[in-house]
Amino acid sequence: MEAQEAVDHIRTDPLISSAEKEFSIGFTKQDERATLHTSIKSQIKRALKHTDIEVYNITCYNEHSEDYTETTLKDYSGTEGDIVSIVAKVPIESLKVRSSPRSQRSYAGIISTQGGVDIQ
Repeated sequence: MEAQEAVDHIRTDPLISSAEKEFSIGFTKQDERATLHTSIKSQIKRALKHTDIEVYNITCYNEHSEDYTETTLKDYSGTEGDIVSIVAKVPIESLKVRSSPRSQRSYAGIISTQGGVDIQ
C-alpha cells in the first residue's frame, strides 16, 4: 500500500495507555540512516507523509480478532487491521537537536511537516 493511502488506516492502540506510547530514534556513528520507532498516532501520520522517512515495518491491530500483526508497508493491504506503530529509517542529516525548546509540547511537532503537506 502507498503511504498516503495508509494514513487512513492509522489508529491509537487500544490496549496500551497514553503513558505507554513511545517514540525513539537510534543510530550508531557508522550509520547513514537512523532507526525511528513510534506508537504515537500523530507521529505515525507525519512519518508516513514525509518523503525523507522510509517506513519499512508496521504493526497492525485487528479489533475483531484482538491480534497484532507485523508486516511491511509495501505488503500491507488493510485487512491486517489498523496501523498502531511503525519502524522507519531517516537520514542522519534530517536529525537536529534545537538550541531552544519548541513552543509547544505537541508530540506530532517532533516530526516536521513538509511544505504543501496537509496533515490534519
